[in-house]
Parts: sequence; structure tokens; C-alpha cells
Amino acid sequence: MRFSSTQTQSTLQPTSSSVNAPISTLPAPLELPTKDRDASTFSYLLKTGKAYLSFYKTGLKNVYHNFISTRPLQNRIDKLGSGRITPLVAHNAITRSEFQHLMRSRHDTRRIPVFAVVFLIFGEFSPLILPFISSVVPWNCRIPSQLHGDRVKLEKRREEAFGTFDAAAEGVEMRDVDSMRRSELLHVSNVLGITSTKWPGALGLPPTVWVRMRVRRRVEYLEIDDTLLERGGGVDALDGGEELRMAAVERGLDVVDKSDRALREELKHWFAAKERAGGITPALWLTRPSKWLPPAEPSSPAVEAGKRRVYNP
Repeated sequence: MRFSSTQTQSTLQPTSSSVNAPISTLPAPLELPTKDRDASTFSYLLKTGKAYLSFYKTGLKNVYHNFISTRPLQNRIDKLGSGRITPLVAHNAITRSEFQHLMRSRHDTRRIPVFAVVFLIFGEFSPLILPFISSVVPWNCRIPSQLHGDRVKLEKRREEAFGTFDAAAEGVEMRDVDSMRRSELLHVSNVLGITSTKWPGALGLPPTVWVRMRVRRRVEYLEIDDTLLERGGGVDALDGGEELRMAAVERGLDVVDKSDRALREELKHWFAAKERAGGITPALWLTRPSKWLPPAEPSSPAVEAGKRRVYNP
């Protein structure tokens, strides 16, 4: 797989874990002022605007910091892997923390030009615009309500996808990306949120070749991430909160209103389902995560008789 040549927070130190990316890759805390009874509305709005601007300033500093600090890793990839990450994974020459640091840095750096244009056009009104155009906002510049809103929309999109896709009618098999039908590819892209919802479907868009490429890239990405995560200690090694939620969302899991404990269990089900399938296959996303649980072992006649005695005394 080829990934070609991504406030600095003084109160939050970067993790030393080989699994979790540095704190600088996540949104900084957003501390909004409370409105005092005697304070004017103008004063309150001014303080709120300054809080948002400080948040975005911190995020942009972190984008630059992450870009600079991942250069040695990119040089290592260029030298040892000829620009490819998989040789480093095979030789245990990269950790998940480094991999995530680089991937998030690339994601954020690509969004800086358009993000900057929005700020130039809208100035102090940018905080009112940016929450509605998440696709151009670096990850560590996304406010909490924006993250929550985006995930609510994705989970609604995912639920609608499962509501209209009949896996049995499609004759789902555990096959690879290249052999999947267009209807299956579109379903997977909706479950994972990897293509825009703004494509006019009536015109046969997005192109099948484009969707297939996006699904393939997610599979390849997760193959690397899963390998490095298991090598670094597994799901239990993930930090709680945003780090854990990001890992779950990337694998097609709902996270809204779920505890860290519940998400860890669901991620473990993901790894178990993947193992039973013989590796990551996009067909896993053709069924709901609740179907990833291993089939229940049949009870012996003696156990069944015991259950009947318990429930029917």
C-alpha cells in the first residue's frame, strides 16, 4: 500500500504509548465563557469570539507542529520503504502512534489552503461558517459540537443504508473489493462515510471506479492500523475518549452516546469478526456490527432442561 510523500498544549503532554497518536493531532479543549447576569451581550459575544479564535489558532499551530515533527518519519519511509509504509510494517519499523501521527498530519495539511481562504473571506465570522463545512476543516480545528454533529449525521446515513440494503437479496459473500457489485460498494461507502452525500445518484454518480478506490484505500489503511494496534497491545491500549472514538468510527461503528467500555467491546468484536473472515473484507460492512458476534454455542440437552426448570418451575 502506498501513502506517498502530515496549541502545542502545555497542559496535555503527548502520549508515550506506541499505540496512541500525540495529543497535538486531536482538537484542543474549547473553553467558552459563561454569560454573567450583569454582563452585556456584546461583551459576552466578544469573549466567545476570542475563545473560538484562540481555539483555531491553537489548532493551526498544531497542524504546523505535526507537519514538522513527522518529517523524520516520512524520510524513514522514503529511505526504507521507497515511499511505501507496508515494508516498515513488515519489518516492525513503525508504530501505530507514528502511523496515526503521519496520517492525521497529511489529512490536516491538505485542508489548510481552503481553510485559510475561509478565514480570509469571513474573518471573525469564520467560527459561524466552519462547523458547516467539516470537509475543509483540519481535524484538530473541529469544535466538539461539530464532531458530535458530524457523527450524528454519519450514523443516520449508516442506519438509512442498512434500511435500504438487503444483504440476503444481494447474495453477500466474503469477497474482495474488486469483485463487489456497485450496490455493495455504495452501501459500504455510506456505512463508512467515505464518499460525499452530494453526488447526484440519478446520474450514476459517484463513478463506480471512484467508490471502489475509496473502499480499497480504507481496507488497506485498516489493515495497517489493525496490525500496528494489535502489535502495540490491542484495543485495551487505546486511550479513552477521542482516540478510542476515532478508531471505532473508522471501522464503521456507532459511537454517539456510547461509553468507552462499550466501544472497546465492539472493537474487540471487530477484530474477532475479521479473524473469522480470514482478514479485512469489505463484506463485513454489508452486515450490521451486531451480526459480528460469534454464533452462540448450542446448549446441551441437560442445560436446556435446566433452563426449563428455572423459568417454568
